[in-house]
Amino acid sequence: MFSLVSSWTSLLSSSVSSWTSLVSSSVSSWKSLLFSSVSSSTSLLSSSVSSWTSLLSSLASSWTSLLFSSVSSSTSLLSSSVSSLTSLLFSSVSSSTSLLSSSVSSSTSLVSSLVSSLLCSSA
Repeated sequence: MFSLVSSWTSLLSSSVSSWTSLVSSSVSSWKSLLFSSVSSSTSLLSSSVSSWTSLLSSLASSWTSLLFSSVSSSTSLLSSSVSSLTSLLFSSVSSSTSLLSSSVSSSTSLVSSLVSSLLCSSA
């Protein structure tokens, strides 16, 4: 009788020990799997954030370069237009002055010729 009780006790103890070991192993495996999943998700999130940051930085740099280029081109075009208008105005003023001077010279020469003719006729 004592041997039977001892055998059942030993069997029960062995079963409990086996189940305890199995549960402990399962818990350890689940913890490891959970930690690995969290670590992978964190790494993926970090990589995604880094990629988006790099993309946004590149887009901002491109837009800044394009804006600077547009402003530079507009400034150059405006400067060229002002220079052309100034040159055209100076040329117009010079031509008008030359035409006025020529007209005055011709009128003076005509008046002088008429006066000379009149003086010759009177004499």
